[in-house]
Amino acid sequence: MQKVCSQALDPANYATCTSASGWVDLADLNAFLSWVQNAGQAGGGPAGTVFNTIGATATSAGTTAPATAIACNGSPCAATPYGGTVSATLSATDTGSGVASTHYTTDGTTPTLSSPTYTGAFSLTSSSTVQYRSWDNAGNAETTKTQTIQI
Repeated sequence: MQKVCSQALDPANYATCTSASGWVDLADLNAFLSWVQNAGQAGGGPAGTVFNTIGATATSAGTTAPATAIACNGSPCAATPYGGTVSATLSATDTGSGVASTHYTTDGTTPTLSSPTYTGAFSLTSSSTVQYRSWDNAGNAETTKTQTIQI
């Protein structure tokens, strides 16, 4: 985009402004800006739509693996035994291409894309070794993390 043209605000120069390539109409630009500003809402862009420079997007997309954290009963998992059922949750973030999926196991094996996909809290009723990791949309896999939960 090289220039913004407006028939309503500058009718005398509109023909000159639009005579070469690289222009956008002010009304179209404002509609686009509103669409992005209302991301995740009715009539807005998809949730998570944001502005970013091309350089920042190209640099960050797919260069780093996601990071996943585990919580037990809504708090960081304790090293001491729990007295009953534990509700485990996983939370993944990715600053590049976005998180594609998170997978886990409760038998101590390394999770793969074929392992159970994390979709929400899961209950543990006996001591378990939870291994988990996430993949991003660029195909980067996080290093496997391990959490022993004693019940």
